[in-house]
Amino acid sequence: MAKEGPEGATLVSFNHPRPTPDLGARHDKSVHIRIAAAMASRGPVYTEDNGECDAYENAWPTNFSKGLPHDLYGIPERVAMQIFVDAIAKPDTVFDVPVGPKSAIEAHRPNGYKEGASSLKTFFSSSVSVRAWESPISGHAYDLQGPDAGSVGMAPAPRLGSDELAAEMAEVYGMALLRDMSFEDIRKEKGNAGKVCAALNAMPWFDRPAPVEDVGGGPISEFSERRRAARFSDHASGLSGETLFRGSTPGSAKGPYISQFMLQGNTDLRGTCKPEHGQIVFGAQRVDQRVESQKKGVDYMTSWEDWLDVQNGANLKGQDVFETALRFVTTPRDLATYVHFDALYQAYLNACLILLRRQHAQDRGLPEPNGAKGSKPATTRDAFATFGGPHILNLVTETATRSLKAVRRQKYNFHLRARPEALGGVASLSANGLGSKLGLAQGAASKHLEKLLAAEVEEFSIMGEIARCNGATGASYHGDDIEIGTNYLLPMAFPEGSPMHPAYGAGHATVAGSCTTMLKAFFEMYQKDEPWEELTLANLEMDVLVPTQDGLTLCPSEHDAPGDLTLQGELDKVAANISIGRNMAGVHYYSDYYDSLRMGERIAVGILMEQAMTYGEPISMRFHSFDGDKLEIYHGGAPHSAAELRVDNDTTEAEKWFTRHVPPLASH
Repeated sequence: MAKEGPEGATLVSFNHPRPTPDLGARHDKSVHIRIAAAMASRGPVYTEDNGECDAYENAWPTNFSKGLPHDLYGIPERVAMQIFVDAIAKPDTVFDVPVGPKSAIEAHRPNGYKEGASSLKTFFSSSVSVRAWESPISGHAYDLQGPDAGSVGMAPAPRLGSDELAAEMAEVYGMALLRDMSFEDIRKEKGNAGKVCAALNAMPWFDRPAPVEDVGGGPISEFSERRRAARFSDHASGLSGETLFRGSTPGSAKGPYISQFMLQGNTDLRGTCKPEHGQIVFGAQRVDQRVESQKKGVDYMTSWEDWLDVQNGANLKGQDVFETALRFVTTPRDLATYVHFDALYQAYLNACLILLRRQHAQDRGLPEPNGAKGSKPATTRDAFATFGGPHILNLVTETATRSLKAVRRQKYNFHLRARPEALGGVASLSANGLGSKLGLAQGAASKHLEKLLAAEVEEFSIMGEIARCNGATGASYHGDDIEIGTNYLLPMAFPEGSPMHPAYGAGHATVAGSCTTMLKAFFEMYQKDEPWEELTLANLEMDVLVPTQDGLTLCPSEHDAPGDLTLQGELDKVAANISIGRNMAGVHYYSDYYDSLRMGERIAVGILMEQAMTYGEPISMRFHSFDGDKLEIYHGGAPHSAAELRVDNDTTEAEKWFTRHVPPLASH
C-alpha cells in the first residue's frame, strides 16, 4: 500500500523482514527434506571377507591380532582372539579385552581370564607400557548425513598364497629398501630403484601379459582384475620408474611423484611470499609445506624381539629420531613422516586454501559466482556461507569423520586384515622351517614365500636384500629359543609399527577419497565452454616445481611442463601420495589404498547428493571419478525431489557405479 510522503511524494510501503516459509511451514518443509534425503540414501551393501579368519583358525597369521597376548612365534592366544572378535561385534557390549603380556605395565586381563601357558608374560624391552585399540566399535555409529556406514563396502582382501598378495607385499618390501632415495631418482631408476623395479617386474602380477592366479591356482576375481589393471599406464607391459609406487588414476602417474599441492605455497597479501617458498596463506598466518623428517637410515622392528614386542602391543610411540633441518617431501621417508603425524584431512585442507587464495572458480553449475577468473558473469550475489570458502572448507573437513566411521566398520567388523608387519613374521617363520607354527596356513604361507622369492633379477633379490639389511636374529624366552637365520621382517619407518587397528580398509585412503572428491566437485575442473576438457596447471598459472636433492628448496622441474599436468590429476595425486605414503611406512598394502579410496569417493558423492536437496535452487557439479567415469551430480531445485547422479551422462548407471567395487547383494 502506497503512502503520501513529504511535499506530496509517494512512498512504497515497507514490509519488515520475514522469511517465507516460516514457523510451522518452515519446520514441515525441513522435515520433508530430511525424510526425502533419508529415502534417497543408499541401501545396504554386502561386504564379504576373504574367509581366512575361519580357514586359519587357531593361528590367524593374516588376521589382525596386534595388542593381544601372543606366544614366542607371534601366534595370538585363542581365547583372547575370541574375546576380541566378540567385543568388536556389538556396540552395546563392554569392551573388555586382554591386552599385552600379563606382567607388562598397564597390561589388562578381564575377570576370570585364564592365561595360556605359551603366552609371553613380559615384553623383551624393559619399562614398556601397552597401547589401546583405536575406536574399535565406531563402525556401529550412525550418521545423519551421507550414506550410512552399512551402505558402503569393499571387496574381499587378497589372500595368502595369491599372486596379488605376494606382489603387494614385495612392493612394500621394495618401498622399505628405497625409503631414503629421492623420488626424482626413483623416477629415473637410479641405483637400487632400477633393480627393485626390474625385480618386481619378474613377478607375474607386474608382468602385464603373464597369467596370474589366486589361491590354489584358481582365477583371480573381477576386483583383483581391476586393481591389477590400474598398475599399468597405457600400453605398458610392466612397471617403470615413471609408474613405480604410483596411484591408480592417470593423473597420479604423470609428472613429479609428489603433487604440486603438497609442495607449493601461494602469494601473500604483500606479495613477499611466492609459491616456490612453500608457504600457504591461511588467513593472517602461514602453513609451511616443509616437514620435520624422520632420520635417514633409521628403521625399526627388524629383530624378532622388537617385532614380537610390537605385536604384543608395546607402546613405542615417541621414540622417533629426526633430521635437524625442515625439508620438502623429497623421499619416501619424508612422505612417511608426513602421514605419521598429519591431521587426517591436512593435505586436502592445504590444497583447498591454495585454490581459494588463487581465487579459482567454483564449478560452473553452482549458483553463486566467487568473482574468480573464468567464473560466471558478476551478479549481485556473492558466494560465502553457501558455495564460498567457508562452505568448501567445512565439506573437506567434515567428510573425514564420516569416512572414518565407515572404514572402521570395514576394518573391525568384516575384514580384520593383518598389517604388512605381521606378514613379515609369517615369511620369516616359513623361511626358517617353522611354518608348522602357522597351523592350517602353513601351505599357503609356503606358497606366499615362494612367490616373494621370485622378485629377483640377475644378482639382485628384494627378499635377499631385506635379509642382508636385517641380519640374522632370534629370541630366547624362559629357556625357549627361536632362531631366525633368514630374517624377512619388514623394516618399519615408525618405532611402534602400525596403528592399533586392522589394515583393510585404510583410514588415510578413505579420507583421501572423500576429501579429494569434495575438492573436485566444488571447484571448476574443466575448460571454459568445454564440458570435459580438463584445466591444466598452465591455465592456473602454476609452475611445476620439485625439491632439490637435499630437499631444502624448490626448483622448476626439468622434465615437466605446466600444460602437461591437469588440476584434477594433481588433486588425485594428493590422494595417492597420502594413501601410498602409508605403504611406504610399512603399515598398508596397495589394495588398502585402491579400495578405500573408492569407498571414500562414494561417501562424498552421497553427502553432496543429499546436500543438493537443501538449497532450493538448481545446482550441478562435474568431475572425473577415480575410475575415470564422467560424474555429474544434478538437482533441479524442486522441493522433496532427490538429486541425480549421472554417470557418463546416464542416470541409469548410478546404481552400478555405487556398487562396482563390492560383491552383489542379490546373491546373498
